[in-house]
Amino acid sequence: MVASASLQSSAAAVAVASSPSHKPRHRHSNLLPSLPSIVTFAPPSILNSSSRLTLRYRKQQRWLHDSKIGKAQESTRLYSLWRQVTCKIDKALLPEFSSGQLKCFSCLKRARGHGFCVKSHASNIFKNKSTFPMQSHSFGSSILKRIIAPQATLGPDEPHVASTSWPDIALEKQRLGFWDPEAEKAELQRFLNSELPSHPKLQRRQLKNGLRYIILLNKIPANRFEAHMEVHVGSIDEEDDEQGIAHMIEHVAFLGSKKREKLLRTGARSNAYTDFHHTVFHIHSPTSAKDSDGDLLPFVLDALNEIAFHPKFLPSRVEKERQNKLSKRFPIGLEEQIKQLDAEKIRKFHERWYFPANATLYLVGDIDNIQKTVYQIEAVFGRAVPEDETPIVQRTSAFGAMTSFLVPKLPSGLTGTKTYRVWCDKGRGELTRYMDALIKDREQLVAMIDSVPSVDNLDFIMESDALGHTVMDQRQGHQSLVVVAETVTLEEVNSTGAEVLEFNSDFGKPTAPLHIDGSGEVDFDIHPNEITDVIKTGLQEPIHAEPEPEVPKELISPSQLEELRLNCRPSFVPLAEEVSSTKLFDKETGITQRRLSNGIPVNYKITKNEARGGVMRLIVGGGRAAETSELKGAVVVGVRTLSEGGLVGNFSREQVELFCVNHMINCSLESTEEFICMEFRFTLRDNGMRATFQLLHMVLEHSVWLEDAFDRARQLYLSYYHSIPKSLERSTAHKLMLAMLDGDDRFVEPTPQSLQRLTLQAVKDAVMNQFSGENMEVSIVGDFTEEDIESCILDYLGTVGAAKKAVVDVSFDSITFGPSPSDLHFQQLYLKDTDERACAYIASPAPNRWGFSAEGEDLFELINGSVIDTQFNSEGLVLTGDKDVETNPEKNIRRHPLFFGITLGLLAEIINSRLFTTVRDSLGLTYDVSFELSLFDRLKLGWYVVSVTSTPGKVFKAVDACKNVLRGLHDSKIVQRELDRAKRTLLMRHEAEAKSNAYWLGLLAHLQSASVPRKDISCIKDLTLLYEAATVEDLYLAYQYLKVDDASLFSCVGVAGAQAIEDLSAVADEVLEIGHQELPSIGRDTREFDCLEVCMGKDF
Repeated sequence: MVASASLQSSAAAVAVASSPSHKPRHRHSNLLPSLPSIVTFAPPSILNSSSRLTLRYRKQQRWLHDSKIGKAQESTRLYSLWRQVTCKIDKALLPEFSSGQLKCFSCLKRARGHGFCVKSHASNIFKNKSTFPMQSHSFGSSILKRIIAPQATLGPDEPHVASTSWPDIALEKQRLGFWDPEAEKAELQRFLNSELPSHPKLQRRQLKNGLRYIILLNKIPANRFEAHMEVHVGSIDEEDDEQGIAHMIEHVAFLGSKKREKLLRTGARSNAYTDFHHTVFHIHSPTSAKDSDGDLLPFVLDALNEIAFHPKFLPSRVEKERQNKLSKRFPIGLEEQIKQLDAEKIRKFHERWYFPANATLYLVGDIDNIQKTVYQIEAVFGRAVPEDETPIVQRTSAFGAMTSFLVPKLPSGLTGTKTYRVWCDKGRGELTRYMDALIKDREQLVAMIDSVPSVDNLDFIMESDALGHTVMDQRQGHQSLVVVAETVTLEEVNSTGAEVLEFNSDFGKPTAPLHIDGSGEVDFDIHPNEITDVIKTGLQEPIHAEPEPEVPKELISPSQLEELRLNCRPSFVPLAEEVSSTKLFDKETGITQRRLSNGIPVNYKITKNEARGGVMRLIVGGGRAAETSELKGAVVVGVRTLSEGGLVGNFSREQVELFCVNHMINCSLESTEEFICMEFRFTLRDNGMRATFQLLHMVLEHSVWLEDAFDRARQLYLSYYHSIPKSLERSTAHKLMLAMLDGDDRFVEPTPQSLQRLTLQAVKDAVMNQFSGENMEVSIVGDFTEEDIESCILDYLGTVGAAKKAVVDVSFDSITFGPSPSDLHFQQLYLKDTDERACAYIASPAPNRWGFSAEGEDLFELINGSVIDTQFNSEGLVLTGDKDVETNPEKNIRRHPLFFGITLGLLAEIINSRLFTTVRDSLGLTYDVSFELSLFDRLKLGWYVVSVTSTPGKVFKAVDACKNVLRGLHDSKIVQRELDRAKRTLLMRHEAEAKSNAYWLGLLAHLQSASVPRKDISCIKDLTLLYEAATVEDLYLAYQYLKVDDASLFSCVGVAGAQAIEDLSAVADEVLEIGHQELPSIGRDTREFDCLEVCMGKDF
């Protein structure tokens, strides 16, 4: 079936999305809020399109240069010129479409780590990301929260963006009647039906047995590759008596592979997932092992071959995975059928669906020799027996499919009214604004062409194939978008909005669709008359266009800036009293440290990781820990209030929003246990970095606090509190945290009583009093010049007068852990629910990242006999004791300020592996178990949490088993191969993340913070050396300060079910006596399976 690419039919979108041969895996997020998402765009990859159009822009008109004729021809509608160019593009540059290039347009999407989306501006200007303690800690850790934000900039060889409005001469021709509407329509039709080019570097091939494989060279990260085997079978292919079998096979085949297990010692990671239409097994591997020169690709391919086509369905493995599936809260499939699945039935399903012609292999990564890779694929998979029938390959594509979301069929109805036409006319500025932002966003993708990780490119190719899209590279995608964007009119965009809302546009009329209750459903006992009357009244009211606001080009005018400079006289000052230098640059890391005259310390790093893009973070010490007993919740509600308001100075919220849209800025706010953070993403296009600094300056100096924003924020946290009893997991975690922290509710959701005591002025003071120069730190990472960044720093941070105010005491009440013995050390919670399930949390104190314990002890003094000394050498470099790690690692690692951060991180990897191996894999007591550390920076304490998902009958045994694993490190000693695997995992993660600006932003955090005095440049420079130097003895030195005794452990078990449990302790007594026996499979690196999950339409 070939999808129609015609403007005549809006059914093209449906045909593309519902092609029977290519089953959709995911739903795309919309690029424009009012447009359906048939077209997808994505991150930069390695692209080189020779079929490039040279576009020139002159004033408000767009020109096309014909290199053969040698003259510029004026364009009134760019698509009409496209037909002149298509005949000049070499056909050899447009490869034939193959199986995955079907019916729709897409170009490689952006990376998750630095994604950009125009739609993200529409909700909040300052997005709030406040978290609670059961979530991972954000700052200073090696794993950072990803922020999706818009950015756009101009690549060095890319055309400038032109206005999306029609050229004046085009409008004049319309008025003069020069255009023939029928000829115009026919020309547009031919244009939209023209074929799309495919990605020039994407290798698509097929073996004789039907196995399709795709190869793409991608250098980020270096010396690593992604191998995904996708079998085109999912839960939708199950028969009535097989519900749950597709997911079961995924588990049995994946976890039963011995060849996959052998790969784990090389530093490879693996996982699997199942959705409605696909089952995917994927391995992320280095190209070669550290201790060997051999190529790992053949071993990875061999493991995938065993998993997909030659699994061993052992009864013991089948039974183990059956129990694991049943312990999940919502097991995929029917429980009664899962209980009856046996090895023979699973084998028959496998034979029916798992054959080469029903699978696709994807390889993306640092693969230099394509021909060698092809030979290796043929050698491994060519032996597989072909299936008699090979799926039919569909192959065609056109611009029209791309424009099915941009240029839909104009329906009758709303478009025929006079009011609607007036509305369209008034909205042209908005359409132009967002279309321009969309095109600028695509240009940024071209600029970032070589900075996208392999996994993101691979995920997008797989998704595009599943949806039947044609994969294009960045340049091809940008060129096509610019051309197609010219065909879009406001009437068509609004008609799409009308189609989307068509389901309720006829409410209260005879033409409204009827609702038929399903069998067995119970009517909602409420009288709807009042509700329906309001809906009818609203639909009958005329719709008037909102007046278009005046969008500011800048928040601080040149005259205002000059006045600020004269009044504040900003300058850089020495970093410390002991040194006279005002600038500290580290050549090895490329980090520059500065300090402003108003006391604000600034760190920045110039990188090419994300071309013409950057990130900035303001960190303010205090956070929720600074809340007083009288005003608990003031900080978290205050941060949310500031986010809800979105006003600065004399600018309205909408003006600030549109300012951010025009400059491709994204800002988020977050309050954690110990910090308040503002984070910005920006581009250098159109003075985007300067605009971002202006926004930060206005927030610090002229933020506006509104009563209605405060009411919304308070109501939001009130709803959070009331929703706790509705969630088994949140209720259990809430109960545990209160017990462990001795009733201190600063780190859980504020109570209704606390919220009632808050006022707007109180929350404003609680937040803004923390914003003083010595208590703030700004870090910036991006592709800027030293001159530009220092100019922005002086102009907009150096002139922040609020930073000069007297330092407000942001100390906090001490945090204590619950006393022992106490009945609160082990708690139980029951929640009545229709689904029977159970979860548990185990928590206990731990040191913080810098070696301070909850008891106030300096652990460095205990292990070394002296406190670390911090001094400056003659070059201004910060040294901490004798920290020459490279020359004498065994001696000096224990004196390094990052010793506990390194060793506890390695311990977490090892404990996670042991928990999975023992509690899940060997004992089958849980579906999911994980160990997570919260290592704070400013607070002199930390804690860890073990999370367990199980069934009511096994959860108490699982808790007991987890406790024994924690304590078992004494009797079952850590072996060297466990430590080596943990090192490889963390080092490879560090190497991969080092290509991200956001990761470097985390490394820079607290570099000059007065509240984290032990962090200095050595903590960044020595990171790799510290991991390599750590020994088993070092890990046990840190382990002794990880509380695992009964007096320190806090646990809470939550059980949900339809039947009331009279006495949960009776179940608790039936624990499994494991004791401190030798743990099975010591050192087996299985932590990556923590997220082994079936996800209906979403992959983890």
